[in-house]
Amino acid sequence: MEKNGDKATKVDSAMSLRDRILNAKDTREEIVDVSEWGWGNVLCRNLTGLERAALSKLATFRVDGKMTSKQTAVDTVILGAYDPETRDKLFQETDRDALLKHNTAPVDKLATVINDLSGLSMSSEDEIKNGST
Repeated sequence: MEKNGDKATKVDSAMSLRDRILNAKDTREEIVDVSEWGWGNVLCRNLTGLERAALSKLATFRVDGKMTSKQTAVDTVILGAYDPETRDKLFQETDRDALLKHNTAPVDKLATVINDLSGLSMSSEDEIKNGST
């Protein structure tokens, strides 16, 4: 038996370590209150490797070559925010400009939770802004 969060699960000894890792259910989630926007909660999830690569790509391909922390936070929210009822992505890339016009406090709150769930520190967010991975 191995411990997986609060649940004990039986590990198939016939599975290789590689298979166990590739089949792991490792998504981390947290519900975050965004009453600043006047409407309840958002489900935040950790970024996958593909989403982290997309964030890096978004940070790299700005017209002026620079990213503000507000733009990076919005892109993080686009990639990691979900509707808690439907579990569908909440925002699309086409929502970026509209989100950039809103109060930054809830955007920053969501981005911070998504980064924490993803194991991204402030220095790794700076690396993303600079186009490094």
